[in-house]
Amino acid sequence: MKVQIICTKPGMRRNGIEHPASAFYEDGRWSDTQLKAFKGDPNFIVRAVDELAENVNTDADFQLAVSTEVKRQVAVLQSKFDQAVQAALTEKVGQLKADHDNVVDGLGKELKAATDKAAQVALDMGLQLQEANTKITSLEAQLAEARKKPTSTK
Repeated sequence: MKVQIICTKPGMRRNGIEHPASAFYEDGRWSDTQLKAFKGDPNFIVRAVDELAENVNTDADFQLAVSTEVKRQVAVLQSKFDQAVQAALTEKVGQLKADHDNVVDGLGKELKAATDKAAQVALDMGLQLQEANTKITSLEAQLAEARKKPTSTK
């Protein structure tokens, strides 16, 4: 058996040595007290590994595996971030379109009301003009009648 000690902050010093990201030690290298201290420190992971097992990696293998996993997780996070941004953008564009449509509808109603009012004013003015023309015609007729009558002199 060997002991693998994984240090989450490579370069930290514990139990008298500086620790790499991952290292393998012969069984008995660390006392039970030292192993208990490693296990109690959240910056370390202690694993017992069989020398013949396939999971016994060198530090370079471990670094490659960590680097690969970090890249994979960054890609997953980037994808989730991109999806969240797209969803937020889609929602915002939808809201802006709805707001725009509401403004356009409101302006259309205002335009219709103004057009209806202008048509009513034009109709009223046409009626008033017709009444004025009728009155003018009547007054002109009265004037013509009055001119026909001789004026009496007393």
